[in-house]
Amino acid sequence: MAADREGTLLETLGAVLSEGGAVRAAERLGVHRNTVTARLERIKEVGYDLDDPATRLALHLAWHVIRQGGSTL
Repeated sequence: MAADREGTLLETLGAVLSEGGAVRAAERLGVHRNTVTARLERIKEVGYDLDDPATRLALHLAWHVIRQGGSTL
């Protein structure tokens, strides 16, 4: 993602999708849940509808591929 130079959005997205929500993702990442919520809003602003199950699935699969390949979006 061009909007994610530091990789924090990608890391947050992966944590949220893997952990099943912002609270557990925040615990995993060691940040406040409001930080996770703000990052999710930035992801939505880029154009990803995280409320859509098909989008979440596609993003989760892409996250796993990226993580395994060491690449970035």
